Amino acid sequence: MKFGCPLSVILYADLMASSDIWKTVLPICLLASLNAGWCYLTGAPEDTCSDMMPEHGVAAQTTASPYKLVANASTYIPGHPVQVQVITTSADFKGLLLLAKDSNAVVQGSWIKYIQETKAISCTNKDGAVTHYTNSNKPNGSTFVWMPPSSRCPTKLTFQATVVQNKATFWKGIKSSELTLGNATLCSSSMKIAPGFGILTLLLYYLFVN
Repeated sequence: MKFGCPLSVILYADLMASSDIWKTVLPICLLASLNAGWCYLTGAPEDTCSDMMPEHGVAAQTTASPYKLVANASTYIPGHPVQVQVITTSADFKGLLLLAKDSNAVVQGSWIKYIQETKAISCTNKDGAVTHYTNSNKPNGSTFVWMPPSSRCPTKLTFQATVVQNKATFWKGIKSSELTLGNATLCSSSMKIAPGFGILTLLLYYLFVN
């Protein structure tokens, strides 16, 4: 569970400065508050991958988002990276959570390249999303590179993001145009058996069972 120190408690610090207990509690409380929302340096925690909602204590904007997700392809092929840009007609952004989801809201693929002051985090799968780790401005046209899944590939997916302009102003549910699976033959539905493994299994069966 994530939590932070109430402002009233922090302001009370001056009155309790001489207390040994407070000298111990205050640093712990301040450190805990750093994980209370995306506006802090840690970025989006992994447990927000499903609802993609920052813990800022305010609702998402209901106006049209000034941020767009633009992919360099309308289809995706396993083994072929896709570039995704965050384009804005407004101010630069400070934070984001970016991932790919199929029609069943399952996170797909992994992120292999991202701009400075952002990082990949696990969302169901390793490196399944990108978020920030500083609250400095990220420029218009920031480019991220996504690697499609190599197995159980969905027929359709979209890139989705929550983009934070500042603590009180953010948009969620931003989606790219839909991408469709371009070459299903390159996507395996299960684990592949190494060549010769089946023959070896049969030989062992006849040697030790019969």
